Amino acid sequence: DPPPSTPPGTFATVTAGPHVPPAPDAPPAPPPSTPPGTFATVTAGPHVPPAPDAPPAPDIIILDPPRKGCDAACLEAIARIAPRQVIYVSCDSATLARDLRFLADQGYRPARIRCVDMFPQTVHIETVVSLWK
Repeated sequence: DPPPSTPPGTFATVTAGPHVPPAPDAPPAPPPSTPPGTFATVTAGPHVPPAPDAPPAPDIIILDPPRKGCDAACLEAIARIAPRQVIYVSCDSATLARDLRFLADQGYRPARIRCVDMFPQTVHIETVVSLWK
């Protein structure tokens, strides 16, 4: 991966849209194993247009959409914002492939792909893809 512009684990700001509830068929989340205060979970919803006095565009966008993947408006917003890195977390390889095709057409290339077994003894595998422009 190219070097980050800030030290790992540090953020200037985290911006998220409205909360989207989990899919009805999603397995229950395991209880957190990390002590409180050491991490944050941000669930983003549909893209919210920036306010006129909004800060500059982000360098990195982290996506963790539901099984249906990102909708067209979300992908078009990412293309318009044009961050240098997109980290995409997916639980469905078909929608991941579809969305990566769109992002590839926008000039993003995968730098690292990792599969993570978040739900042992089930068929569900999370795939994390780091894309760079």
